[in-house]
Amino acid sequence: MIVSKDAAFTDRVPPLDVLPWLVRSHCGNLRARPIREFLKVQWPCVEAPLPYHRLIQVYLDRTEAPT
Repeated sequence: MIVSKDAAFTDRVPPLDVLPWLVRSHCGNLRARPIREFLKVQWPCVEAPLPYHRLIQVYLDRTEAPT
């Protein structure tokens, strides 16, 4: 699993069907520790769609698994 807040990261990776899971954080310009703390709280929402989706996008107010 890859966790990134880099917006360009999803543009540079191979197709998602050949990658491990990708969790993309859309939480603004937070430092590493606040992002880790935020993801720790949100992790159940991140983990739930993982069996069905390879890309999970985490926002401050929601978690999405785009198709």
